[in-house]
Amino acid sequence: MSGTSTPERETGLLGIGQQCSAPSCMLVDFLPYKCQHCSHPFCGEHFHPEAHKCDKFDASKHNRVAPPCPFCNTPVAIPLGQDPNIRMEAHINSECSVMTGKTRKSSHPTCARAKCGKVLYAPIRCDVSSQSRFGVASPLLTGNAEMQAAVLPTAPLPNIAYMFGERIREVCVFVR
Repeated sequence: MSGTSTPERETGLLGIGQQCSAPSCMLVDFLPYKCQHCSHPFCGEHFHPEAHKCDKFDASKHNRVAPPCPFCNTPVAIPLGQDPNIRMEAHINSECSVMTGKTRKSSHPTCARAKCGKVLYAPIRCDVSSQSRFGVASPLLTGNAEMQAAVLPTAPLPNIAYMFGERIREVCVFVR
């Protein structure tokens, strides 16, 4: 080592990291951040667009907030370049559930069986709830034999403990 070099500026270590692109910063960072707008490498102190005065950052595109409707409290998306007052007025006149009297359709799928209406949370290929499908202690099942035949499985359930070994038989209790 020569007496004039400093440990931060060793020439062997300069090839490993990248120097911060901020003009006032001379830091060589081993894991630099890349600006998502201009793609230049920056240190942890200068990687925010405001910190390095990024030319490609447009605050109006990235700092948008959907204001809630004052009546139904639903967030109203405002397209880029549109006046928020015009968009809010259009929402109140045609989409607001309080002002128009329309109810919003639920985004969750519900059981298709009559009088059930349970929300199906897990993605299920069948369009009825598990209680309606298997008839396990369901108050919806009546004495209607045709409906029970359509809902209840006809084939017997396989003995899973036999298929996977005796260990499962000790742990699980099977109800038929």
